[in-house]
Amino acid sequence: MFSKNEEYQRTAVGRYYYPCYLIARDIYNNRKGRKPGSKISHKKLIKHFEGLDGEKGKIGDQLRILRDIRNEADYDEFFDVGKVSDCKIISEEVLKSLKK
Repeated sequence: MFSKNEEYQRTAVGRYYYPCYLIARDIYNNRKGRKPGSKISHKKLIKHFEGLDGEKGKIGDQLRILRDIRNEADYDEFFDVGKVSDCKIISEEVLKSLKK
């Protein structure tokens, strides 16, 4: 169960997004022969995955959704806290797909 405190819910969204981003970034860097931890913009990484076929392309769509919700949680005055459970589900799917 999630906390009822809005600030905790907003923070949770980022905690669901960033592991997905970081693991996807490391996979991208490995495939491109770049040093582990090399920086890549969120937008560029998402576009890369969206351009792939099948399940990897779906990862790009899911990363975009997670990033959009994270931006809402970080910057919007009003935030639909119901989106936290959506982020949990999506991040679990992304992490599972990235492990394949």
